[in-house]
Amino acid sequence: MSQRAKLLIGLGLMAIVGIVWWRNSDSRRKTVERVAEVEHLQWTAWSQNVAPEVGPERRARWKKYWIPYKDLPEDVKELDRQWARKAIDAARAR
Repeated sequence: MSQRAKLLIGLGLMAIVGIVWWRNSDSRRKTVERVAEVEHLQWTAWSQNVAPEVGPERRARWKKYWIPYKDLPEDVKELDRQWARKAIDAARAR
C-alpha cells in the first residue's frame, strides 16, 4: 500500500473517530458547557464595556448576570449554550 493510501485511510479514520466523539452526548455536553462558560465570559466583558452607553434599566438587568457562569440560573445558562453550539458548529464547518 502506498504512503498516500495509508495517509488517506488514516485521515478517514480520524474523521470517523471525530464524528463518533462528537455524537457521544456526554462529550458534546461537556464541550458545550466549556464553550458556554467562555461565551458568558465574553458577553460579560462586552456588556460591562458598553454598559455606560445603555439605559439604566438595561444596565441593571445585565448587572445581575455579571456573575460566574456556574452561578447563573439554568434558563440563562441555556442562552449561553445556544451561542456555544453555534460557535462549535461554525468551527466544525470550516
